[in-house]
Amino acid sequence: MLKKAMFLTLVLLIGVVAAASAQTGCTLGVYADEGGTNATIVPVRDLGSPTATFDVYYVIRVEDVVLGAAWYREISGFQAITQSIDWMSYGTFLDNKPEGWRIGLGQCQIGYGGAAITLLKETITIVDDYSGGTGTIQVIPNVLQEPTNVTTYADCSGILKECPTMGSLTIESPIPAPGKSFGAVKALFK
Repeated sequence: MLKKAMFLTLVLLIGVVAAASAQTGCTLGVYADEGGTNATIVPVRDLGSPTATFDVYYVIRVEDVVLGAAWYREISGFQAITQSIDWMSYGTFLDNKPEGWRIGLGQCQIGYGGAAITLLKETITIVDDYSGGTGTIQVIPNVLQEPTNVTTYADCSGILKECPTMGSLTIESPIPAPGKSFGAVKALFK
């Protein structure tokens, strides 16, 4: 009886370990915040200018460890330029080409428990007079990777795995910057 109980415990333990090590899901998306929770942004126009500058974050959620990822983004509804790219202090390699981005992280990032791993922050400036409707930014497959119809990430062993994209970031029409007046300065000294 004791041997059967030990055998069943061992089988159960092996099953739990195998289930924990299996990939249970992955999403890669673009968000308005570092935690990957806000899918809408309302940019503020730069003071005295028709342009608006804002940050977007590329976030992966996976029940695995991550050492790198490959994707690209598509902007629709407005014209924009990238002002800067920040790989969040642990990125070591960024291959930024018109066909896609590949980022290598300096150390493994742990994604277990639903933790959001922010891969990249991009500062974008809208350069046209974007004053109506909504635009979008979405993550799309990186055509530099094979197969080209999926976004991918690399685990800490360097094994490439599929990672589906998650929706898109909605960019609302920019709002005017708050005005500054001398009256507001005078109110400070009352």
